[in-house]
Amino acid sequence: MKIIGSIEGNELVTSLSPYGWRAIIDTGFTGELFLTEAHANQIGLVAIVTQLARLADGTEPELAFDLGVIDWFGEERLTQFCWIPGSRGEDVLIGIGLLKDPATELVVNFANSSVTVEKL
Repeated sequence: MKIIGSIEGNELVTSLSPYGWRAIIDTGFTGELFLTEAHANQIGLVAIVTQLARLADGTEPELAFDLGVIDWFGEERLTQFCWIPGSRGEDVLIGIGLLKDPATELVVNFANSSVTVEKL
């Protein structure tokens, strides 16, 4: 089974099931899934723990964490979600924590602007 996406500008974009959210594959993000607060509220997540983190832009916000289930290669997968309380962004990020367990192959084809993630 494969997850298919596209290259939009400089972003690797796909859709995250079962929510239908536009998601950016971010190989610089070591977590599993990063959401906006609106996405977290939409699926009923509640911060079970918070922790300070340093982001790529140098800021150090407090992140909230909870567990939830996503459809990952046709199977339910317990996943760690994180978000910044009060955030207003739109992007959902898929991190390498999700891509490496189970192991996947990420193929970025600039010739046809496609992205493929395949479970190994």
